[in-house]
Amino acid sequence: MNKHNEIKWGWIPHSYYNIPTKIYKSFYEQNTEKFLGIFPYGQNLVKMHRKDGQWRNTNRNLMAFLMVYAMICYNISLNIGGMTNQVFLMAFGEMKIMWPAAIILEFFVVEKLSTMLAFRIVSPQDKPIFITLAISSMIVCLMCPMMSFIATLLFKNAGSNFIAVWFQTTVMNFPMALCWQIFGAGPLGRLIFRTAMKAISVYKTGDFWF
Repeated sequence: MNKHNEIKWGWIPHSYYNIPTKIYKSFYEQNTEKFLGIFPYGQNLVKMHRKDGQWRNTNRNLMAFLMVYAMICYNISLNIGGMTNQVFLMAFGEMKIMWPAAIILEFFVVEKLSTMLAFRIVSPQDKPIFITLAISSMIVCLMCPMMSFIATLLFKNAGSNFIAVWFQTTVMNFPMALCWQIFGAGPLGRLIFRTAMKAISVYKTGDFWF
């Protein structure tokens, strides 16, 4: 086989749930010039890449941001009767509370529990996409009631109707949260993460990683 067409196989963790995913590097990709140095924080990204725990935290924070921001915009638009450009800015007022709350809940409660529940439906031998969808669904099933509880407590002024308003908020949020997680935030977050990993791999070794 011509060395320019040679394919080398390896393994890297799946971008979000650390599921083993097969990768390849072509001859041209292995010899691509290192370009990450043009970015302002390239050196810091490389240091983070060497510490898996930091990357897991970074990815968790990114996914939490994408989910929480979209859900805040959704709830504000419901409250004011429709979506406007101002909603995108108004959402940041609640982000300073809801984003850290989502990170803390996922780190201490949801991450391990959602994985445990998902693997009652799927097995490690299943295709990665099925495992990803199962875990994503379980995350929504756990996070939606929790985050709706916090939102009802802090922003709804429900008074004596707290339980009823919490249930209503959860029911209204769940379809949006599930669709956004599976079709929006999940794919977008994994795309951003893969792109960052690819850029860092190029910076370190001159290789493109898929």
